[in-house]
Amino acid sequence: MASQQRQQPFFRTTANSSTNSGTYFLNYNTNTNKNGNQGNQLQQSAPASRTNFFAPNSTVSRQKDKELERETSQTTERLSALHNKLHQEAEKIRKWKTKTDLELNDKTKKLQDANQTIDCQKKSILELQFQNEKLSSKLQEEIAGQIELEQ
Repeated sequence: MASQQRQQPFFRTTANSSTNSGTYFLNYNTNTNKNGNQGNQLQQSAPASRTNFFAPNSTVSRQKDKELERETSQTTERLSALHNKLHQEAEKIRKWKTKTDLELNDKTKKLQDANQTIDCQKKSILELQFQNEKLSSKLQEEIAGQIELEQ
């Protein structure tokens, strides 16, 4: 009984043990010792099966793998959809830019044509005004010449 009463460390793993996976559990038991006194002792008990608490169960691991694959595929699908939308919007912007550039070029050409027309009309008006002044001065000379003849 004295060998059973010796104190064991809280956690002890044995790599050589063939009955367990090297993991011990702590049990806090109140039991009666040989003197009849109630005593609180910590006792170690080896697990009944060879399951390891720290390694995930294979079914849980498979479920997590499936969830991860599902999330990854959903994320990939979302990214692909966003990528396609981005390309569509970029294409719309390119078309709009091309259309706007063509309209701007057309309007610029029309504006240049209008400016040339205005310049030509200004020159024509100046020539007409000059001719009008010439005719006016000739008319005044003729009127002055006729007045002199009458006198």
